[in-house]
Amino acid sequence: ANLTALAMAGPCAGWAAGFVFSGSAQGAPFEPLLAAWDGRQWRTVPVHLGRSGAGRLDGLAVRSASDAWAVGTEFPSANTSRPLILHWDGRRWSRVPAPSPPGFAAVSLLSVAVRSASDAWAVGEEENTKEVLRPLTEHWNGERWRLMRTPAVGAQVALSGVSVAADGE
Repeated sequence: ANLTALAMAGPCAGWAAGFVFSGSAQGAPFEPLLAAWDGRQWRTVPVHLGRSGAGRLDGLAVRSASDAWAVGTEFPSANTSRPLILHWDGRRWSRVPAPSPPGFAAVSLLSVAVRSASDAWAVGEEENTKEVLRPLTEHWNGERWRLMRTPAVGAQVALSGVSVAADGE
């Protein structure tokens, strides 16, 4: 197993995310991993991706014990990947639809940051069939995730980290 992210809401509430190597998933040799910290011990939390089962989590952000985001990649087949976004509401993790840029078969989210219930950002990479890599940015507005224009920063570039100022500036 690989842990790729850790985010804490306090000394008795937090999450770790990553992936577990597995030969059972279709399309990729790993499955997403989530673990919850309750102040005494870690416990794994199942991540259900439906039929593919293949994916990984690379980023976590926690605003409170009842508001957290996890982002990564789902592999619906051996040749495609799409963004994976999960939200914690204090009771359970739910999948939240994430847009994929048209024309890109390989899309991954690598990091997420949250400022409020209506302001979260996720970043990563998108790669087309000609292996051209571009940075990817998505924004949560409280209702849905939307693709955002990313400044042109050159060829073969991905974004692997994001942060949001507490006051929003």
